[in-house]
Amino acid sequence: MDARAKSQANGLRLKSGGATAGGSARQQGSQPSSRREVPRILVVEDQEDVRRMLATALEIEGYRVIEAANAKDGLERLGRESFDLILTDYAMPGGTGAWMLEEAVRLDRINGAAALIVTAHPEVRVRSTVAVINKPFELDYFLDQVRELIGSKTATAPVVGSGAQPSPRKRN
Repeated sequence: MDARAKSQANGLRLKSGGATAGGSARQQGSQPSSRREVPRILVVEDQEDVRRMLATALEIEGYRVIEAANAKDGLERLGRESFDLILTDYAMPGGTGAWMLEEAVRLDRINGAAALIVTAHPEVRVRSTVAVINKPFELDYFLDQVRELIGSKTATAPVVGSGAQPSPRKRN
């Protein structure tokens, strides 16, 4: 069974750029031919079960999700593709999520993406423009934060690389 047949069997229909739930494309504006691009999210998490849970929840919400298993892989993905949101764990083998984001800024790989760190680490130091959610968290709260970050990215909210200095973050 090819990918299209598998997706349709699971109640998804493939569209260019990814799968959308229910087979309907989201549209923007009053013109029927004007389609809004599906927001793209990079999920960087070293624990496969957590990564898959986050990716699945985001895909169900209609986002296009790309996964990376560590900070190095995430940085490589950022060098090849653009994203609307970078969602990363903080503490991972081989480099923290904060390190990955700083390197992405230094290498000019952010491309206007918003950033969200999801962590159980008690002391997280990140740029003031990076949102932080502490584990464990309620899924609805997490999805609300993602929607807000992606929505504000298209408005006037600051994004990663805006020049803010690193600062300690409060626990949510």
